[in-house]
Amino acid sequence: MNTKQASKWILEKFAYGVVFGLGLYSAVAGTEWATKYFKRTVFSEKYFQYDGGPDLEITEHADIREMRDYIVGGKVKNNTKDTWEKVSIEVSVFKSGILADKCRDEIWLISPGTTESFSITCEKILPERLTKEYTYTVKITYANRRV
Repeated sequence: MNTKQASKWILEKFAYGVVFGLGLYSAVAGTEWATKYFKRTVFSEKYFQYDGGPDLEITEHADIREMRDYIVGGKVKNNTKDTWEKVSIEVSVFKSGILADKCRDEIWLISPGTTESFSITCEKILPERLTKEYTYTVKITYANRRV
């Protein structure tokens, strides 16, 4: 193979590589765009984020100090005609007013007009060390309403 043939062969392989690379890039980019488009339009349901209103309500809660773990349990009620998903509940544990731990759990789905139970374990709090100066708060921090 002489120099002219070698140069032609190299140039030919380079051109095939560029064309293949551009085609592959176009296919991947087109697929990603189509997937995002269809997810947004055809296959999506509308979701709205929880803003702290009366739509979801923690109807009752209590802490259990006699177990091996410190547990806060309660119930969340859906006061709407919509389904709520990924309802995130957060427990903040305080010792003499200073934050000692934050614990979270999720309820995956709450149907319209129903009440679901939750049980959150706070692993950093040892029940045998709990005194009256320990208090807690419970709140819903995040949820998606499906419309």
